[in-house]
Amino acid sequence: MEKWNDIVVSLLECKNNNVSENLYQAKIEEQFKFLGWSIYNGCVETKPALPVGNSKIIVPDIVLRKDGERVLPIEIKEPNNKLKKRQEEQLFSYMKQLDLRIGLYIGEKWQLYYNSTDDKNDPHVILTASLIPDSAEGNTLCKLLSYDLFSTETIESFCQSELEKQRFTQNTIAKLDELNEDNKGVQLMYSLLCNHLGIDESNEDLTKDIIKKVTITYQFGEKKRTTTDTLKERKKLTRYSLNGGPALPKTKFALEAIRLYVLKHPSAKFVDIEATFPRHIQGGYGVVRKMSELEDYVESGSNIMGRFSSTPQEILISSDGIRFAVCNQWDYNNLPRLISILKKLKWRVKEVK
Repeated sequence: MEKWNDIVVSLLECKNNNVSENLYQAKIEEQFKFLGWSIYNGCVETKPALPVGNSKIIVPDIVLRKDGERVLPIEIKEPNNKLKKRQEEQLFSYMKQLDLRIGLYIGEKWQLYYNSTDDKNDPHVILTASLIPDSAEGNTLCKLLSYDLFSTETIESFCQSELEKQRFTQNTIAKLDELNEDNKGVQLMYSLLCNHLGIDESNEDLTKDIIKKVTITYQFGEKKRTTTDTLKERKKLTRYSLNGGPALPKTKFALEAIRLYVLKHPSAKFVDIEATFPRHIQGGYGVVRKMSELEDYVESGSNIMGRFSSTPQEILISSDGIRFAVCNQWDYNNLPRLISILKKLKWRVKEVK
């Protein structure tokens, strides 16, 4: 994690100063030296001309070389760039010309792409690391891109494995969405119970009278829940009061906590807010995200905006002018981590049932 954090500190300075693309590229080349890629030995090739046909050339920003072979093209954009489709296509053209299945974009984030052998689609986004400290994705990228450990076989194997996970998740979500249509999920559970109990589904009055008495218990890890008691208990409207203020539900409590932090720390830059409330506190979505980043995801078809409190009244602004939103995905598992941070700030939190 230390290598990624060093990279973040260096590149965030560029981001906050809004440096030019050329200066940003020079700084990025330094980061690859820290990962073991020697500029002196020709491991970091700057703007090599790649011939296309008899009269054209294309010029990647950086190509990494190992053992004399070009192994990774890198597309560099300004540190505050909003990634666009045509910029991705530039990277894809370098990958194709070099006959490589992996490519890396570095701008406002680091993004690893993989061109799978089993489909004809554009290369897939396998891993995205925002420029925030203690990023698990950033740490993984540092390991994959470390010169000593780097091999095309290893990184392609990783990418293929991650792509299969993505496909499995997408297929599972599609199947679950289908079950939500026209009450299909309820009918499936009804049929499975009837089959398990040896009940004739055609006797609808009898079967429904019996089955409605059934309590289904299911378990994830060590946490046991039931459709009657435990689930109802977890849905109770527990509220939280901050510093003697009104009792708020979890989502509004989290938003109010970050809003109050911004109010009490008027000089805090966005990077400072991220450092105070690290991503792992919430989980996969992070506590706070830049609106520009969320809007980029929306443009690519993601529904991530719905996971954040992002109405005009809810959007917050840091001292360096960054508009950002607070995640609204809070439950009994991750909220205690946020409360722990607030208590370290010497704030009073009271649970109200």
